[in-house]
Amino acid sequence: MTFRYPTTHSSPFFGVPLLYLSVCFLVNYFTGVLDYESITGQRSQRDFNTAIGLPLFTTFFWITLRVQQQHVARIIMRYLTDNNVLSHFSMHRRRLAEKLIVHTYVAAIAGIFVTLVYIISEDLLVSGLSVKMAALYVMAFSFWFFFWLFMFQSLSTTHYLISHFTRPRATTSRELVGIRRVLILATENILFVLAAMAISPVFWFNISVPAIDACTLTFFASVMLIYLAYPVFKLHRAIRKRKEEILNSLIDALRFKYGTCSDAHGAKRLEITELEREIEAVEAVTPTYWGSFQFSKVMGVILLVPGSWLLIHHLQLLVFH
Repeated sequence: MTFRYPTTHSSPFFGVPLLYLSVCFLVNYFTGVLDYESITGQRSQRDFNTAIGLPLFTTFFWITLRVQQQHVARIIMRYLTDNNVLSHFSMHRRRLAEKLIVHTYVAAIAGIFVTLVYIISEDLLVSGLSVKMAALYVMAFSFWFFFWLFMFQSLSTTHYLISHFTRPRATTSRELVGIRRVLILATENILFVLAAMAISPVFWFNISVPAIDACTLTFFASVMLIYLAYPVFKLHRAIRKRKEEILNSLIDALRFKYGTCSDAHGAKRLEITELEREIEAVEAVTPTYWGSFQFSKVMGVILLVPGSWLLIHHLQLLVFH
């Protein structure tokens, strides 16, 4: 099996995950688990919710992983291009592919283990292994597999980019931009986690939240937000500190040039122009993710989390009252 980090969009980029989503819904429909009129109790309601939630989550994690891979490849390529070492791209892609292979095996083992624990803890084997339940078990494994793979990859790629493609002692605007690119990726990983939390209420439509589900959601959100938020804070602080130091250094150099420059020194005039351009470039590097579009995206994702819970609550009231 070949693992590659995509650098451009292709037709299977979203097609394969969406095809998986469609097949899962068709299978669940024809096995009767999506027949809402057949819901007679908590067990059948949980099966109905699971039949919707598992494919949605799996598809979300699948697509998100591909988007992350593309963003990582783009950051690496821009960094290598800026430093005229684009030939190193294949080496970094190979290293990331090796990490992906390891994460894939670990995620598969963890997926099998958690699926078995979940099945046993929820007494899902009591009713026997019907076609309907067998299909849900397979989807449950796929969900947990992509769940763990998403966690491993989000944490690993962020750490890899910080280790290899940021310079904490940045001295130029180009190096500051390199740090900010990684900051943007780390921030967007947090948004992916929040978006995943916005999907989660579908599992608990018209039922109470079981203890194992609450623990899983809390664990996932806490680990991901803490370990992804820390690099964002660290990179933000690094950009702000280095930006101030670089600007002070450039302004001092510019003052010195102005003090020793005369109309006869064309070379120094050129140096002054370059210093002024570098100062403008450094000032343009913001130490945060924010911009008008980014702010709208962040606020939209944040509002999705309580909004999804409210939507499920109102749908429940609409259907049953």
